[in-house]
Amino acid sequence: MERGASEGGLALLGPIQLVTAAGEPITVRGSLSRAVLASLALADGRPRSIDGLVDDVWGDEPPQNPRASLQTLVSRIRALEPSPIIESSAAGYRLALGRPSIDLLVAEAVLDGLATPGAPETALAEAETALALWRGEPAADLPQTAPVTAALAHRAERARDALRRIRARALAALGLTDDASAAFDELARAHPLDEKAQLEAMNAAVDAGRFASALQRFADHRELLAERLGTDPSPALVEANAAILRASNGQSVPSAPQGPQARMLRPAFGIGLRQAPNDMVGRDDDARRVLELLGRHRLVTLLGSGGLGKTRLAQDVAARAALAGSSVAVVELASIASGDDVGLLIASTLGIREVQSARRIGDPIVVPDVRRRILDALVGQPARDALPTLLVLDNCEHVIDAAAVWAADLVAASAELTILCTSRSPLSIAAEQVYSLQPLPSTSDDGSPAAAVTLFVDRARAARPSVRLPPTVVERLCDRLDGLPLAIELAAARVRSFSVEEIEARLVDRFALLTSGDRSAPERHRTLLAVIEWSWNMLHDDEQQLLVRLSRFADGFSLRTAETMMRAAGREGAAADALDGLVLQSLVVVTETAQGTRYRMLETVREFGNRGIGSIVDEKELAQHERDWAIGLALDSAELWFGSGQGSRLRDSPASIEQDNLVAVLRRAIADGEQDASVGVYAALAYLWTLRGAHSEVLAFGAPVMAMLGGYRPAAALGQLAVLALVITAATFGLFQFSTTVRAIVLLRRLVDRVEVAYPQLQAMARLVLSIDNLSAAFSAVEATQAHPDARTAILGNVMGAQLAENGGDVEGARVFALRARELAEQVGDEWGSTMSAQMLVLFSSEAGDWQGVLDWAPIASEGLRDMGALSDLHQLTWAIAIARIGLGELDEAEVLLHEVIAVEGGLDDGMLALNGRAGLAEVELARAAKAARAGDRAAAARHRALGTEGYRRSVDQGRSSAQRLRPEALIALAILVATECQTASDAAADSDTAADSDTAADTNAASDARMLRDHGRDLRIRLLVEFRRRSIQFDRPVLGTATVAMARWALDALDEPELAAELLALASGISPRQDSPSMRIEQHVAHVSSAVGADEYGRMLEASGRLTRDERVARISELLSSPALRLQ
Repeated sequence: MERGASEGGLALLGPIQLVTAAGEPITVRGSLSRAVLASLALADGRPRSIDGLVDDVWGDEPPQNPRASLQTLVSRIRALEPSPIIESSAAGYRLALGRPSIDLLVAEAVLDGLATPGAPETALAEAETALALWRGEPAADLPQTAPVTAALAHRAERARDALRRIRARALAALGLTDDASAAFDELARAHPLDEKAQLEAMNAAVDAGRFASALQRFADHRELLAERLGTDPSPALVEANAAILRASNGQSVPSAPQGPQARMLRPAFGIGLRQAPNDMVGRDDDARRVLELLGRHRLVTLLGSGGLGKTRLAQDVAARAALAGSSVAVVELASIASGDDVGLLIASTLGIREVQSARRIGDPIVVPDVRRRILDALVGQPARDALPTLLVLDNCEHVIDAAAVWAADLVAASAELTILCTSRSPLSIAAEQVYSLQPLPSTSDDGSPAAAVTLFVDRARAARPSVRLPPTVVERLCDRLDGLPLAIELAAARVRSFSVEEIEARLVDRFALLTSGDRSAPERHRTLLAVIEWSWNMLHDDEQQLLVRLSRFADGFSLRTAETMMRAAGREGAAADALDGLVLQSLVVVTETAQGTRYRMLETVREFGNRGIGSIVDEKELAQHERDWAIGLALDSAELWFGSGQGSRLRDSPASIEQDNLVAVLRRAIADGEQDASVGVYAALAYLWTLRGAHSEVLAFGAPVMAMLGGYRPAAALGQLAVLALVITAATFGLFQFSTTVRAIVLLRRLVDRVEVAYPQLQAMARLVLSIDNLSAAFSAVEATQAHPDARTAILGNVMGAQLAENGGDVEGARVFALRARELAEQVGDEWGSTMSAQMLVLFSSEAGDWQGVLDWAPIASEGLRDMGALSDLHQLTWAIAIARIGLGELDEAEVLLHEVIAVEGGLDDGMLALNGRAGLAEVELARAAKAARAGDRAAAARHRALGTEGYRRSVDQGRSSAQRLRPEALIALAILVATECQTASDAAADSDTAADSDTAADTNAASDARMLRDHGRDLRIRLLVEFRRRSIQFDRPVLGTATVAMARWALDALDEPELAAELLALASGISPRQDSPSMRIEQHVAHVSSAVGADEYGRMLEASGRLTRDERVARISELLSSPALRLQ
């Protein structure tokens, strides 16, 4: 796509993307945003009215406030790229991109240029360049009900059809008959009822010498017309068909070119080809790649596990080769049991009957004779320019040695022969080129139905046309079936009796469910169990042992794991060879990762392996070996984190690599009451989850682990892991289930007296947790940790010091500690220290209202969090950036980010991310209200303030759940709501003083607002008193300061207590109230309270507060909250 030097672009011909001036694609999230871009692009540079855009995007179902919804979408799009994308005008919106920057318009411009006939070489080049702009199906990622979806699809398809026709005619004009025939075939398939397209395809097939193909096209078209329209082909098409019939019987066709291109490419023979019973789904690309490989290599093996569709694909490749003019022979080896019979079966398939039978076929005297006769039958005396013969050897795995010998021998004997083998294991000979056939994908990148889903839907509709097929359920089902075509077809056949949901539920025992196969299929393909048993029976004892022992490792495994599990059977030395055997049988898939080579079984194979537990391997023995493996990984992870692993990345730790497998072992250990395994594995996982911000996982597993620790004494080797488990539990449960924290601390006190903790960092962590209820002891522990000679321990001390300083209201001191932690972390390459300190600097900048500081530190923190896999913290970072954007006045950009926060799948552990996101949107509206007020637009200011207030009310209502009400975010949302309602009340009072007439509706609304203000203020005061009794609020003074600012406004605006309000505000100013939210900036509230009490009086209050320590200010706030003046009757 041509673009100006400084202009980006828009790609419509596939998944819709913006493109930067540098050519980098930008993903456009949200189908509605993509629909807006499509609608503007189809306007061809003209402005599109708001009403027109709303119609294009939403059709007959517009949102309640379509203009506001459209504005939000436009804002989101504009935030994607700093250069202009969408321009506003009085007429509406238009794209700020020229026609050369939009791929569809480029393609249409090429068409316009080709309207005048010219040289076929030029037409071909320009058409192919334009067609290359298509990256997929246009409009597939737009809302299906949006009118613009059909408009874009139609316009793009019309352009592509015209370009394809120009290309096909140019190919024909240049004498490239094979390519022309393929191009006209594509057009004919796309328009099956277009007789002109059918006629051109028939003529092109004749020009390429493919008479049978031309005749078949006419027959198919005649059948389609009769079925759909009840009519016959046109006279022109009938006459063309008659001419082709005459030509195929030796008579000429006047329009056919003369010379080599007119030669018919009829295969000399086609043996063993089977007509496909239905369409092959999802394998067209595989067929093309295999044919390409056969053009470059003499021997290609289609490799894959049972049920992948190797035979079906090989038949398709053979049929395509035959259509291209190759002679083809397909030999199905599944019917023989001995390698001695391979040559005999090849000979028999080729019609060679008089094989010497006095000896076995493998006898050296007989084989040369058979080989010569087979070669004569396959290649004979090839004509000049004849294509190589293709021999297909299907299902080689059970006679692999003999198949390899025959394949190598035949390939070496004749250059006119190519061989395609299908097998579950490679032939492992020099001439072999392997093509690994992969399962069908269950999902697609562009949102269109994936191949596995298409296959299921196609086969299910054939079994029961009326069946309901929910796309998400079908997608899940296909994923659980590993994308195996056979398994998918067997499951689809079950819709005769079951719903899709019932089939999914019954997959617990897939081998019992998937048994009703095609009666015409080979026995080994009639049930899923038979498919896997076919491979199982070819495994050696060690391979069977290993498959069963590894069948519970759902997330794959390493060679080390395989060796560990075989060591338990006394066969460690056999692990590598046994694993290689499983890979060769396509029962295990190999993948290269950043952490090394990993191996994985398909779910179907794993379930088959599970069936061997109890018969092949004793279940109790296997469970113990799994626990030993998991404990070993936990110990290795602890050593990496706290011992010798300086500079290592979190993602490279054993606990991170094997996380899902460790979780499975932990679940079984908890269920079996195995204390050591439960505590040890939980310790490693809990620490990993804590570093990644996945606190919900700690909460989910911490409770059952704690429940089984009565009288627990860990084994000597597990003492430090037990300490780690209790440290993480105590720290995590404090905000959610304090009784669990208390119990963890009690157990930890007992444990540290009995266990030698060798890791300095773990010692410091334990000491900090044990001082959690004693602030002076906590500070002492932090100071000792900061001074520790071990750098990582000192980093921990500075991070904890920053946390304590921030909680104590010393935000500047907290920044100093965080910067010191970052400096140390950078020196020693500590990933967690570098990332955590950057994240804290974002937080402290935000709390201080330093918006630019937030934006400076956020990219650094983001990179570290992404590397660590800390997704929850990443989303929180997005929220902080959005709030900073609000502070900088970039409201549209902030709104886009906050919608992203809310849209995060599942939200944070307890829903706080969604709460913060909605509160942030409310803050956007309050900022718009302030902006409108400064501009003198009182109506707009009132409207936006009402929206902001309502947004905070919803956030507060959401935060009333038991899981969220104890979180600081819920308390802050309530405080901002109170302050906002106070400001509304103040503005209303000012308006009433200037209003000439009374407004009954306004008076009613004001009374309702006053009641809500009184209720919310009372709720805030009670919440604060409860927090004081819990003592938690004393440890987070910025939160207390924010809430106290709101209480000061409430005392003034709801209770008319100006002196009390002034003292509360002066005290709040001295404990660093959070300045994240622009609506809570302290200066605006000081101005309001000062105007009520008098500047001098407020100055005296502030001076008196300044003489107090922070602790004394907190104590005084507690006294004032209990004062009678704040109690509502």
